[in-house]
This record gives sequence, C-alpha cells and structure tokens, in this order.
Amino acid sequence: MHGAALSDAVSALAVLRIAAAQCAVFLALLLIASAAHKALQRARVRRAAQALAGVSPRYAASLATAAAIAEVLAGCLLLIPAGRLVGALLAVSIWGAYGAALARAWRSGKTDVDCGCSFGAASGPLGPYQWLRAFGLATLAALVAAAPRVHGGATLSMWTTQLFAATALLGLYAAVDQVMALRPLRSGEVA
Repeated sequence: MHGAALSDAVSALAVLRIAAAQCAVFLALLLIASAAHKALQRARVRRAAQALAGVSPRYAASLATAAAIAEVLAGCLLLIPAGRLVGALLAVSIWGAYGAALARAWRSGKTDVDCGCSFGAASGPLGPYQWLRAFGLATLAALVAAAPRVHGGATLSMWTTQLFAATALLGLYAAVDQVMALRPLRSGEVA
C-alpha cells in the first residue's frame, strides 16, 4: 500500500511540474506580447499609464517604458527553467502594480479609462473584471514561483508542445478579454 501512495505522490508532483512549466510559457508569451503592445502603441499606452498611475505625461512615458522592459525580462526569465522563479516573482510584482494602479484610478474617480491592456482601444468603466484579471495573473505567476523546479532540460517535443499549448491559451485569453471589453458586459448591462 505504501508503494501505491508513493507512486501517486510522484505522479501528482510530475503533473504539477508540467502544469507549472506550461503556465510559465503562457505567462511568458503574455508578458512579451504586452511589451510588444507597449512598443507599438506608445502614445496610447502613455495616456493609459498617465490615467492609471496619475502621473504627468513625461513620467507616464518613462513608466510605460520601464513596464515594457520589466515584462520582457520577466517573460524571458519564465522561459528559462533556471530563471523561472525570478521571472515569476517579477511577473507577480508587475501584475500587482497594475492591480494597484487600477484601484488608484478607480478611487480617484477615473472610472471610464482605457486600461491599456489590449492591442485595441478599450475605453470603458473599470470594474471587477480588470481587478480579477490582474489578481488572477499575479496568482498564476505566484503558483509558478511556488511550484517545484524541473531539473534537466526539456526535450524539443516537450518545448514544442508547451509553445503550442501556451499559444492556444494566449488566444483564449485574448478572446475572453475582447468579450469582456464589450460595453454591455463591462457596464453590467444584460443584452
């Protein structure tokens, strides 16, 4: 009986390691896409940073640039098993700061802003979805940070599978984000 319990524990640990690695690749792609978004839409992201952080346009541009650099760094670290812990902790702080900025904007009365979180303009009321998204991503990154490390390198087929699955998760994430940006859903109206 003891051998079966040990086998189950080892299997559960293996599943946890695989799931954490998969989540790390998803988060890495999301962070790198977010940094690319900031590079491609600098003026819009600067305005979003100004509205959310409550800083001057000059500081908003620096803030957006610093966020993009942190996102690229976290994303790259998440892709490297040896850097995964640091990358995940950096991701937690990025999404934690974003959640705090959302809360600050809402408390200061800025309830209808472009959150700057997608490739398309998404001006609308701040609400539970934006906070849950930031909290959920920070939580997922924290779980990746807490997960046991995989020792040894991934095979090419494992890496390819993780990349395809992470790309699918990223597509699903983007689709949900676009659905949640629709006015009736964001403002709590039922169509």
